[in-house]
Order: sequence, then C-alpha cells, then structure tokens
Amino acid sequence: MEEDKREIFVDPELNELMEELFSKYYPILLRYAVKVAPNMAIAEDVVMDAFYTALRKQSIKNHENPGGWLMNTVKNLLQNVTKRIIVRKNTDIENYTDELSLMEEQYGVIEVEMLLEMYLDEHERMLFHKYYFQGYTAREVAEMEGITESNLKVRMHRLRKKLMLEIGVM
Repeated sequence: MEEDKREIFVDPELNELMEELFSKYYPILLRYAVKVAPNMAIAEDVVMDAFYTALRKQSIKNHENPGGWLMNTVKNLLQNVTKRIIVRKNTDIENYTDELSLMEEQYGVIEVEMLLEMYLDEHERMLFHKYYFQGYTAREVAEMEGITESNLKVRMHRLRKKLMLEIGVM
C-alpha cells in the first residue's frame, strides 16, 4: 500500500498574517460567538473553524478587510450551527421530556444531599432526613430522640437557618 505523499507547502507570509490576525481578532470573534452560540465549546469551535477556513482558502491574504471577512465567516458558521441545533431540539426533545424531568429531580436531590453533607453533622442529617424527606411527623421524631415535640421543632428551625446562612440565602 502506497502512502499519501502530498507535500504541504507553508507560505511564510500567510503564516505570519494568520498569527497576526489570530492575536488581534480571536478575542473579538470569541466574544461575539459566545453571545450567539449555545455554549462556550461551540463558540470556540466556530471561531477556530473560521481561522481554519481562512488558512485553507488563502484568499484572506489579499482581502482588503480580513477582520470583516473573519467576522462574516463566524456569523455564517454560527447560523449553520444554530440551525442544526434547532432542528435537533425540535425532533429529539419531545422524545425525552419525561427522562429529562426525572434527571432534573435527581440532580436536585443530589444537590441537597451534598449541601447537607457539607454543613450538617451525621446526627443533624439523620434528623433532617427523617423529618423532611421520609415523612416522619415532629411527634414521631421527637419520641425517637427522647425530646419534646416543641424542642424538635426548634432544632429543625435552627438546622434550616444554619443551612440558609451557609448557602447565603439569609
């Protein structure tokens, strides 16, 4: 099997121009792309694709406004990407709405668990779980703890307040 032996010619003038354009226009193009693209990764990819297109076509070398050419290329690439995303969202999302809502609920539970673990000790977490998640009444939890119902309610109020202070709600 014969290898592909195409030679790659690097035009030093084009290379220098591309480095100059990249350092001058990349931040500007990325700032624009971030506003339009659905996320940072797509924005970065689109901007890099614009520079790759410029390098591949080499027509930017003789263009009177290379920054404008790059901006138009980024705009066109973003339009293509967002069109594809919209089409995909309209067809795919309907099939997965139940699964997505279940996942969101699970993330909420995990988030609460992480907060409880960060800010409450083991005994406080157990009380919090029994009272708020497992559906025990204040009387039942108080009996398990050997305290009065009003004492338990005060403890639960203090735990809620402690959590709110820790997460910055109060």
